[in-house]
Amino acid sequence: EVTWSPSEKRDFEDFRKRWADVSRHLDALRVNYRIEPPRPVATALVSTGPARVSFEPPPGGGTIRYTLDGSVPDASAPAYEKPIAVERTAKVTAVLFRPGGARSAPVTVDVVRHRATAPPPLEPGLRVDGYRGTFARVPEFDGLKTAFSADVDGVAFSGQEPEENFALRYTGYLRVEKAQVYTFRLGSDDGSVLDVAGARVISNDGLHGYVVRTGRVHLEPGVYPFEVGYFERGGAQRLTFEIDGSAALLRPVTEKR
Repeated sequence: EVTWSPSEKRDFEDFRKRWADVSRHLDALRVNYRIEPPRPVATALVSTGPARVSFEPPPGGGTIRYTLDGSVPDASAPAYEKPIAVERTAKVTAVLFRPGGARSAPVTVDVVRHRATAPPPLEPGLRVDGYRGTFARVPEFDGLKTAFSADVDGVAFSGQEPEENFALRYTGYLRVEKAQVYTFRLGSDDGSVLDVAGARVISNDGLHGYVVRTGRVHLEPGVYPFEVGYFERGGAQRLTFEIDGSAALLRPVTEKR
């Protein structure tokens, strides 16, 4: 599609609809091809009460099967027929099974039962801590020795980073005023992840060039813990972040030096 379609006429959603007929033809011919994983309406849910996990209908047909414990579902797992009611913190993992038996890669939706607590006094911006080392994925930061720290306006470099081989941990809070699904875009070279209230909203991890990934999470009005992890292994380094919707990034007030 990208090869033969002019850039101004590319419409991925229209391509997905047309792909339904093509995929059925490929199934009949027993051709091996990549099956698109189920598409959740929200890639994470943060809720103070029961939550409902929904998936878009697969364009080429098939059956979505799921588990609630993070394990990869097999053909005996429950079939998705309506929004899944989740009463507690869970990892809803889903796989699309095609009529011929082929299956997609799994996709996981983090569901977090959030207990709101009063945050400390806040001001605009985030806190970033930097760590030196050679990483292949965003590390577990607890226990690592901090090389530098800074207050920053948002998810952006502080100017203290070395040329390569380092990791960054941005922490603070996300304040939202409306109940809705918020869309986030996180781009990085190399890897990055985004967590809101402990729910993994975006995983853009691993060694790679600049890639942007999108995540969606339903939030009620309130203030939520916010964290972005990032690492740079070598070569070019880049990190970008966007939010669709009215939201503010905040950090605890620190004493001015």
